[in-house]
Amino acid sequence: MPDIEIIPVTDFSSYLQKNSEEYGDCVAISVTHCKDVKSPVAHEYLHLNILHPHTRMWRRLIVERQTKQDQVVIGYWDWSSVGLGGRVIAKEIKNYSFAQIFLNRGGPPLALPMRNIRFKLSPKLQSVARVLLLAHNQRPEYRFYKDNCFWYAASIFDTLSGTIPGGVESTPYEWARFQAVPLQLNIVVSNP
Repeated sequence: MPDIEIIPVTDFSSYLQKNSEEYGDCVAISVTHCKDVKSPVAHEYLHLNILHPHTRMWRRLIVERQTKQDQVVIGYWDWSSVGLGGRVIAKEIKNYSFAQIFLNRGGPPLALPMRNIRFKLSPKLQSVARVLLLAHNQRPEYRFYKDNCFWYAASIFDTLSGTIPGGVESTPYEWARFQAVPLQLNIVVSNP
């Protein structure tokens, strides 16, 4: 199991400053809004792909709201020099059967991508950390029906989609629009 660090969003900016050699010049290259299909509540969170511009190495971070805190998870995936995109996922998965991945309760979440943005002008990771903190400060308390993981992931994704200079390239995955909201079925019964 890799070394995993869980940093509260409230401490993420100072974490980046303390680890400036590794993260000081990093930029965000893309964000994917995901659903964890292994979660009993269909947990939603973000994959934040970052790039170190000098080494050209990239890494994926998880940004999420849990019941106790909003946090950034570092360490499920190490720095990679493999091309940006799906090739890394294919490389990671090819050694496992589908059943092993699907039934695995440990390790990273089984991500169902719902929508993705790729930045045309990559913002500094420190700027993204400020957006994470602003969303947290807007609604710092987790509430199951309102201020939950769905709200947190969507708020950050929507903010990053609309406020980064240079704009974004957006990829919605139409097949994944459903969020964990109770469905209400209208059944009409008629007499013959």
